[in-house]
Amino acid sequence: MRRLLSNLILSGAIIVGSAVALSPIVANINSDVSYSDGKTLTFRASKKVENVERPFYDPENDNVSDPLTAEDGYDPIESIADTFRSRLETWGVSEADVKYVGYDTITVTLKA
Repeated sequence: MRRLLSNLILSGAIIVGSAVALSPIVANINSDVSYSDGKTLTFRASKKVENVERPFYDPENDNVSDPLTAEDGYDPIESIADTFRSRLETWGVSEADVKYVGYDTITVTLKA
């Protein structure tokens, strides 16, 4: 009986000690997914090439094989930006700012 009582007390002490040790960590977790400080996402568009395995964009190597240029005009990037806006509205994101920079870059800023 003493062994059972000592095991229960020891187990309780471990649980309470763990809770006390982890409570500051849990209390300081930022669980706010509304991007209260804002979040900016940058996308770079390129021409669509059929039947080609395209690598992911690597900003260090800038390996976009066929970027949009002045010859393409602003129509393709405006269309992509409009698609971003409509999808964000569909998802109910009210504080989003979608801008295109140049002929091939879109920035989406999410705010609280």
